[in-house]
Parts: sequence; C-alpha cells; structure tokens
Amino acid sequence: AWGNQQPISGSLATTIGEENPFRYRGYYFDTETGLYYLNSRYYDSVTGRFINADGLVTASTTLLGTNMYAYCESNPVNHRDSSGFVMKELVDFCMNLEAGVRVIQEIYEYYIFATGTVGLMTVSTGLALATGSVTIDEIRSDLDRIDLTNSSEVEVLDANFLSFYKGAGVVKQDFTDPFSFGVMFINSEKTATEYNINMVKHEYGHTVQFREKGVVGYIVTVAIPSVIYLKLDRSRGNDFKDYFKRPWEAQADMYGGVQRD
Repeated sequence: AWGNQQPISGSLATTIGEENPFRYRGYYFDTETGLYYLNSRYYDSVTGRFINADGLVTASTTLLGTNMYAYCESNPVNHRDSSGFVMKELVDFCMNLEAGVRVIQEIYEYYIFATGTVGLMTVSTGLALATGSVTIDEIRSDLDRIDLTNSSEVEVLDANFLSFYKGAGVVKQDFTDPFSFGVMFINSEKTATEYNINMVKHEYGHTVQFREKGVVGYIVTVAIPSVIYLKLDRSRGNDFKDYFKRPWEAQADMYGGVQRD
C-alpha cells in the first residue's frame, strides 16, 4: 500500500521493467534516489513520509492533515496524492464542488435577473452536490417545478432542496435550527404540520427584515441578538414561546403572517 519496490521479473524485466518510470499509483519513480516524485516533492515509500514539508500549512481539517510530512494522512489504502499537496479525496471534493456550482449557475441563468439571492443559493447547491447530501436529479426535479411567485408553504416543504417563497429563495438543510440571511435556510422536513408551516412564514419574515435593514443592520439588530437569546433560552430551559416574543422575532412573525397562541 505504501509503494515499496518489488523485485522485477519476467521476460521484459530488463527492458520495460526498468525503463518505465511510472510505477506505484502512477507516480514517477526516480531510480537514482529510490524516491517517488509527486510533482512538487519527493516521497519515500520506505518511511511512508515525504522528505520535505508540504507547501500547504494544512491540507485538511483532521489532526493528521497538519503533519506536513505525512503521506495521504497515513492512509494510503484509501487515498493517493498525485500533486504532493493534497490527497485525492480532497481533490475530488473540490472538483465536484466546482462542477456542481457551474451546473447550477447555468441552470439558474434565467433567474439571475429575477432575484438577488441566486448567488447564495448556487453556492449552497454546489456544496450539497459536492458532499452528496442531494443529487443532481433531485435538484433538476426542483428546478422543473420552481416558481418565483410561489406563495404556498406546502410547495416549499415538498421541495427536495430548492424553492422560492413569495420571491425569497429557500434552501433546505440539516441544521438543527432554521435561519435566514437573504435566503431562507429551513429544515428538511416535508410534512405540512402547523410548526413547519409557521417556520416557513417566520423565516420569510426575516427576509423582509433583511431587505429593510440591509446586511449590517440585519446582523446587528436581528442575527446576533437571535443567536444570543436562542442559546440563553436553551441553557435556561425556557419555553420557545418566550423566544418569539422578543421584538425582532415578533416582527418576523408579523411580516410572515404567523399567528401564535
């Protein structure tokens, strides 16, 4: 798995067997040094390490990713590194992300002129495609039925990943709490319960606040207080009904048309 050289045998051992420089994982093998050249630095298969530090301070979010001499995070069975900078798994992720963003940008070309939220929706879709949390078929299914003027909460909940609600973009995600920042990020639930319908309405109310206050005003008067008091309420075990009584949340309810008991 680490690429240690094995004895060359057979009828072509002294010809192609010696002259072919591309061996383990297609890496270039330097017969003089006994090292593999991975396009940016040399790899020693005997020690399972590069002989010089990575050009990137860290190549991933894992602990082993901070070891600038480690080869494939010490997991050569599942990864390869053709560049000497980053293992193949991460390269695939980046390529899928780029491809996903490009596809969605092309599909959304018409909508760019209709809404200012497309950019954020495009990036969110690209990330979801890259991580495999949504398929391209599910995205295309949503796009086939998408309606910028939709005002039905049920239609929003029934979407796989993308939709619009009263002109606001909607993206479904697996976070615990829904939130809005120009675009509505709601839970992936599809059941049209009263709670889920009110969730859609409430987050729409936040998009109205976003348009009224602008980015900075929204962050200062809505986003930051919302996060702070949500954490406080949870730590104190308070009822969420009190949370929605706070001025910025009550205003979002009003704008969204939410009627709470």
